[in-house]
Amino acid sequence: MFYWNQANFEGLKNVASAYEGKAGYEGFVEYCLKKEQGLKKQANSAIISFVEYVKTLPLVRQREIALEFAELHFYNSEIHQLLSHPLYSHIYTVLIDWSRENGATSEVFRWLATMGAGLSFYQRALEQDPNDQISIYKLGMAYIDDVDMQTHHLGESRLIGSIEELDVALSKAAELCHRLVNKEAKRALGQEIEYYTSLVNSWKEYTSQKQEKSFVEWCQNMGVKYNFPTIVYYQSK
Repeated sequence: MFYWNQANFEGLKNVASAYEGKAGYEGFVEYCLKKEQGLKKQANSAIISFVEYVKTLPLVRQREIALEFAELHFYNSEIHQLLSHPLYSHIYTVLIDWSRENGATSEVFRWLATMGAGLSFYQRALEQDPNDQISIYKLGMAYIDDVDMQTHHLGESRLIGSIEELDVALSKAAELCHRLVNKEAKRALGQEIEYYTSLVNSWKEYTSQKQEKSFVEWCQNMGVKYNFPTIVYYQSK
């Protein structure tokens, strides 16, 4: 039987298996197993004990563990219960404190960005390592997300923001795409850039002349197809 949370529970079980027998990770393994079994109280107790143990370790070792779990979390996003709040909070604190030191590496900033510290941390990662592929891809996609946000009302013939902002975002995304090495990532980002560049160019052409038709109708007449979302407005009673 398949159920909505299957990937999460199977993932917890697989991670527990991978870490089983690894010295110092007993509490984390117990957390994964108890969480997979639905034993919330026991799982919470196990992860709290594990975090308290990690806090007793030398700072260098705590930083190694923080990087390890941040990477594990990034590559296993389907396991949404992998890092419970106590562990997530400790990892974030260790990394954010580290980021304030001169010796912080690109991976410190990169993983902080993936943990929600902000897009500026991807930029700081690239300052340390201009070839950091994860930061390049994620920052490129962030520019695409910005373009998507500004254009998602074009189905109503309305642009949020400005053409200048769109051009800058697409230009930055293209520059980052050029720096990608992984062919799949390069293709994925490139396709997004191509789509939104075409959409923006169509909007430029549409607005260059007085129009009586909507942008959607104009696109249909021009033979260009875009995915216009359905916008639903709610009014309070």
